[in-house]
Amino acid sequence: VSTQSTGTVKMSAMETSFLVLCCTLVVGASSQASDVQYSNVRPRRDTLGQIIDAHDGNYQWDADSNQWVYFAMGYGLCNDTGTIYGCVSCGCSWNNTIGVWTNSHLQNDGWRKVGEVLPYGSRPAGANCTWFRSHGVQSRATKNWVVWWNAVGCADCPPGEPCYGTAVSESGFAGEYRYTGIAKLLSPGAKGDLDLFVDDDGVGYAAMTRIGQGVPSTDQRRVVVEQLSPDLLSSVNLSLIHISEPTRLLSISYAVFCLKKKKKKTRNKDTTYRIIQ
Repeated sequence: VSTQSTGTVKMSAMETSFLVLCCTLVVGASSQASDVQYSNVRPRRDTLGQIIDAHDGNYQWDADSNQWVYFAMGYGLCNDTGTIYGCVSCGCSWNNTIGVWTNSHLQNDGWRKVGEVLPYGSRPAGANCTWFRSHGVQSRATKNWVVWWNAVGCADCPPGEPCYGTAVSESGFAGEYRYTGIAKLLSPGAKGDLDLFVDDDGVGYAAMTRIGQGVPSTDQRRVVVEQLSPDLLSSVNLSLIHISEPTRLLSISYAVFCLKKKKKKTRNKDTTYRIIQ
C-alpha cells in the first residue's frame, strides 16, 4: 500500500512552522505543467541508470537554470568499521565527499553530477576531517552558493567538539568552492543535525539540534533557530523558537524546516509532485 501527498510548485513566503522529525519537500516553479512521481523506496539513478552515491543533503530549486540542485554526501566504496567520536559507519569516514547533482524534475532517474564541494585530498588542514549532512543554499545578497556540513574531528572545531564547516562558490552551484571556516553561531551547544532555509525576503535561517557539553539536561536535543548574516556564514540573531521533543527516547533528533505554503497567483503552470512512500 502506498500513500501519496501532493504539493504545488511555487515556494511560498515564510508562514513557517519549525518542527522536529518532519520531512518536507520544498517545491519551486516550473515553466511546464506536468505530473511527477517521486518514490521514497526507489534509489536515485544517474542518466546511465546507475545508482548515484548521494546521501543525506538537501534539494534546492535554481530558477536561473530551471532545475533542481541536490547537495549530497558521497561515501564511495566505504566499508568502514572504525570509530570517530563513538560513531561506527561509513557516514563517519574521513574521506566523505559533497557532490552537487542536478535534475530538471526531481525524479528518481536522470540525475547528473555537476560538481563537488572541496574535493577530498585538496582540503585545507583545518577542514580535513569527517563530514556529513551537507546543506546548500544561495545567498540573495551576494548571489553566492553557500554549503554547510556537520564536521567532526576538524582542527578548526573547538577541542573535542563537532562544529559546522562552510564553503562558498562565487561561480554557481557547481563550484569552484572555497573553504570559509566554521560557522559562527550564538547558541551554545548548536552542533547537532542542521537545516538551512532562505525566506522570500532573502533572510536566511539555520535550525540546529543542541547537544553535548554546555547544554543543560532540560535543553538536550532541542532545536534552536538562528537568523543568519546576509552572506549566510554566521548568526546575527538568536531566535526565541526552541522546540523540544519530550516523548522521544532516542539520542538523535533532526532539525528541519517545515513550510506552510501560501497560495499565490502565478503565470507559470503548476507541477504536481507525488511522493510515493
